[in-house]
Amino acid sequence: MAVLHLISHTHWDREWYLPFQEFRLKLVQLIDGTLDLLARDRGFRHFMLDGQTIGGTCCPTNSW
Repeated sequence: MAVLHLISHTHWDREWYLPFQEFRLKLVQLIDGTLDLLARDRGFRHFMLDGQTIGGTCCPTNSW
């Protein structure tokens, strides 16, 4: 029997097709939603941010 590993993740490109501030807002929303999901769903235990995401410097006004 095959084993499937599903890895929840994001690949974040700042300023790819939207201005930086619009992507920054989307990143804050993504992180806030992910943290909420991690807190309320015991089955959702991991989420991987890629190396391009530096939450503390990209989103200094975050709520986390």
